[in-house]
Amino acid sequence: QGDKVYVVTNPSNGSSLIVYQRNSETGQLTPLTYLHSGETDSAGKVVNLDYVQHLSVSADGQTIFIANSRTSSFTWEGEIAVTDHPMKIDAFRLNAAGTLTHLGTINGTATVEDISLSADDKTLYVALSDGSLAYYSADTLERIDAQNNLANAQRIAVSPRGELIILADALVVMRQTPLSAFYTNGGSAVAVVPTLTLSDAELDLSLIHISEPTRLALI
Repeated sequence: QGDKVYVVTNPSNGSSLIVYQRNSETGQLTPLTYLHSGETDSAGKVVNLDYVQHLSVSADGQTIFIANSRTSSFTWEGEIAVTDHPMKIDAFRLNAAGTLTHLGTINGTATVEDISLSADDKTLYVALSDGSLAYYSADTLERIDAQNNLANAQRIAVSPRGELIILADALVVMRQTPLSAFYTNGGSAVAVVPTLTLSDAELDLSLIHISEPTRLALI
């Protein structure tokens, strides 16, 4: 993201969020700041991070969302055991001094499949194992609404124009409504509106690339 690189790790002793400074000429990475599970942020708050696998960063590089997901391990019989962890999303601010401040946590019962900030950085989209797409205010972390019946949602991509692309049993394209519509006094939340669905019967689509201004390329 610009001159910085953001990394999350998931070792057995807790997860970490690491930010590197990137030299624009040589590409060399220099550690800027990091926070490991159990350590304190810039405000002295202890932050616990476990099973972190997803990351989304605002365009200005200052707001960071990280999320846990499922994990796998080998049993004594040599089989793979998969554990679905309940949703835990942590928000951070990267300060001008190069330190991290924990802004809050979003919790839930389903397992996170993917997360992505909207093109305007005002909404956080969360694909969940229960077939729903939840979206939260990136400022308040409050849940705005959800889109259901998205079975096997795996990946989220957002175009610069704000279209939301979801790889599920079908490829679903949604257009985001303005965030201001969510906060009409006395009104109800307005969901993103599905505009296009492309089926992928063989489920072999592995990457979505969105190029401006009108082309959707499936790779």
